[in-house]
Amino acid sequence: MKDVVWLLQRNMNNQTAFHGMLKTLEECNYANLSINLVPFVDDIPEVKGLSGDELVICWGPSFVPRAKHYPALLPGIWFEPQTFNWGCFQKNWKEYILSQDGEIVTLSAALSCLSSRRVFMRPNEDSKIFDGGVYEKDSPPVIKHIANNDDKVVIAEPRDVVSEWRFFIVGKNVIAESSYRIDSSATIEGFIPSEARDLAKEASKIWGPDDVYCLDVGYDGKTYGIIEANCFNASRIYGANAADIVKNVSEFTRKQHN
Repeated sequence: MKDVVWLLQRNMNNQTAFHGMLKTLEECNYANLSINLVPFVDDIPEVKGLSGDELVICWGPSFVPRAKHYPALLPGIWFEPQTFNWGCFQKNWKEYILSQDGEIVTLSAALSCLSSRRVFMRPNEDSKIFDGGVYEKDSPPVIKHIANNDDKVVIAEPRDVVSEWRFFIVGKNVIAESSYRIDSSATIEGFIPSEARDLAKEASKIWGPDDVYCLDVGYDGKTYGIIEANCFNASRIYGANAADIVKNVSEFTRKQHN
């Protein structure tokens, strides 16, 4: 039976998150290694300590999606661009999506909308060409130089999302949860209502962008709905039980590949 080894990005911007995960892995007795990853470079340096016969689980934002090109660092990276995009979320989760009026247009068309109204905008794909948010003519999004006018963008009527929660999904099961905004204030220790939890459970049974992912649910004062799904390998744990996450992801990986 192959052993599970967690490979962490050592030079994460959030060093608290890195050391928190490292501490959890050590307390749970899971083997782990860490490396530095150069930003905006596709290469991954040689990982000393791997024999090539392990089941590697990568954790850190710079692994995605470059680790897909390194078979020795699989199977523990869950990211497919074809499914991790808002249009795919809308198609499969339908009424569970918070911004059900959202539509996909080109970046140039989305920017043109700002001349006449305020609008919520976000990239369709997980491209980070700009930050999702509510924009208007006098305060447009800051576009990165890698964008082009034909990039796909989601636009929708603005919603005042006052509370948000993150649910961790492994094999269609919610295995951990955390708040990250309650009543418009950032907090990772907030109460998680049954409505948000039940929605996450129902949606995860219907469809998922991959076997392991994070599901963000929001509340706008009237309606609970899915904001987006995120790649687990690049996601923050917030106030969720990190030990539960590590154990469930590790055991799922082991069962799937042994």
